[in-house]
Amino acid sequence: MVQFLHVREERGAGISGSWSSCHAGISCCGLGDADAASGGEDHKPRADTASTAVVSSSAGHTSTSLEGVEGVAWETVAFRQDLWPLRSYAHHPEDIPLISKFLELTPLTSIVPAAGKLLLRVLRFLHMCDYRLEDICAILAHASAYFMDVYSQCAGMQATEVGHILATLIFIAHCYVQDETCPLNIWQKHLFKKYCSLKTLNSAVIRLLEIRRYRLRLPQDDLWKRLEALASSIAMCTSIDTSFGRQPPPSSGSRSTTSYGMTMLRSVGIALMPRQVPQLLKHRSPKVANPCIRNQDVP
Repeated sequence: MVQFLHVREERGAGISGSWSSCHAGISCCGLGDADAASGGEDHKPRADTASTAVVSSSAGHTSTSLEGVEGVAWETVAFRQDLWPLRSYAHHPEDIPLISKFLELTPLTSIVPAAGKLLLRVLRFLHMCDYRLEDICAILAHASAYFMDVYSQCAGMQATEVGHILATLIFIAHCYVQDETCPLNIWQKHLFKKYCSLKTLNSAVIRLLEIRRYRLRLPQDDLWKRLEALASSIAMCTSIDTSFGRQPPPSSGSRSTTSYGMTMLRSVGIALMPRQVPQLLKHRSPKVANPCIRNQDVP
């Protein structure tokens, strides 16, 4: 199965690869086809004392309350045909409409099961890092915008590549949005271990940053639009307060410092000025980053 990037690892020759579907000579190191070799099985989580409890089914993937997931207003989920078979991989019921709205904010019209499963695993990973829904909405808002540039340069990308590109962009977005981030080696261990090495994933991150010209800040109008769309999608789950306990934005076009949007930005720690790229890729010690997943695999 063709993955994000075709990779050859030869002894003494290092790692090389090409982004086969990209145009204009775009190339970088990337992810291999280790999933097929491993039989496509999931990582089974180990028991841990983390605050987030994980339940593993016999198949090795996250077992959530199917009653809650099936209670989602599926008729309003744009990507319901793609996500319905994957509903058991949702960590929380709201993950389904949230991922669907995230995909709606991209040029994609459908997604293959492998990509959908990976995105649900990424959401579960973020939940296990104790990021709030506001945090996750902000991360997905940025990642969906970053994908627009990647898609414009790699419009011919294969369907199986999309999931890994989106997952890598979510990593980049979380580095920009969050003050406390999870280092790349932890993402590689729990989400990309079967697909590529840390060195290869790091090269892929650099290439995606180059496509964005290292500009991670979004225009405010675009950011507000994406944030509001993602927040409103959570209304499909009746147990979620879509106002997040905050006042709605003023009816006028202006946004004061007490508006819903500005409060959300401050609460999730979005930097209003671009951060230095080296800081995004700095590997922090796992001992100080997200101890809740230190000894636990993400299926």
